Amino acid sequence: MLNILTSEYKESLRADYRKRKRVVFLLLIFILLAIGFLLGFSLYVVSILKTSGAINTKEKVVSSTEIAEFKKLSQDLGNLNSNSLVILAPRPTPMSSLLGKIIMVKPVGIKIDSLAIDFLDGKKSPIGNIAGVSVDRQSLIDFVDALKKESVFTKVDFPVSNLISGNDNRFNVSLEISKKQDVKK
Repeated sequence: MLNILTSEYKESLRADYRKRKRVVFLLLIFILLAIGFLLGFSLYVVSILKTSGAINTKEKVVSSTEIAEFKKLSQDLGNLNSNSLVILAPRPTPMSSLLGKIIMVKPVGIKIDSLAIDFLDGKKSPIGNIAGVSVDRQSLIDFVDALKKESVFTKVDFPVSNLISGNDNRFNVSLEISKKQDVKK
């Protein structure tokens, strides 16, 4: 290997390297001293606060009777909360009841995209429409049969055209909803 640098230049490079090394070393010492001073100062402040009473490190011993009273109080509060929740709980609306019944009878292969209910003017029975997608024919047939078995729906219209395609059927089901429905069932 051919060395083309002069020895004076090499020596100046070595001197620069040593200077940089000293600067880095002094910087590390300065950082360590600064961290030491910060930790020492914080310990000093904590000790002053402890001696002045600003920080209380004494723990209070709790007797077993106080623990029993606390447990009884928390149990009484829990009972009071549960009683107030029963009183304040909103009654289910007919819409939420209908939605709950539809969701309860919906098989796994059915995805409901929309549910529309027209309550009309109160003279006729409300009419509902369910639109969605079924994975296969059988889950769609099961869904319609379950809707027909529900007493809330007086009439379930299911066009045969919903069964034309084999998989991923888009469907529409029309429902006539009983005017006198028991919302709590």
